[in-house]
Amino acid sequence: MQAFRKRNARTATLANLVINAVIPFFILLPVSAINVKGGAPNLLTLLLPAVFISALATTIATFATLPGRPSGLGWLPAAVLNGVGIGLLFAVPVLVALLVAQFMISDNHLISKAISLLLSAATGAGVGYLASFVALRRALKLHNSSLNDAASASL
Repeated sequence: MQAFRKRNARTATLANLVINAVIPFFILLPVSAINVKGGAPNLLTLLLPAVFISALATTIATFATLPGRPSGLGWLPAAVLNGVGIGLLFAVPVLVALLVAQFMISDNHLISKAISLLLSAATGAGVGYLASFVALRRALKLHNSSLNDAASASL
């Protein structure tokens, strides 16, 4: 399981690094910079979806690749619900931090597209890395409880 944990964290980090650079690149094609505060695109509209989607996707991927997972799609609703929960676990503090930062900054500043993409990629990679451990813990807990339920039912 230790090897899976390391591989899962590495895969989640790299996949989210790439995804959170490529998708915003295409979304931000028409703009040369984003606002720190003010109208979209801004840091909030760039980073908040990156955080939530990274945690959600990492959770679903972790559940899907868990060694010993039962065949079929019975695990999918639990993975999605846990992914939403883990996504909110990461997104709410980021939302609060970004709103506080926007409140504390008196003037709008522009951030170049390159810096914005680096921020998005780094944020997504960091969330993917951390979410991989939270998701694995949840997946193992649910998997072990379903094994215990099955063992109790067979008695």
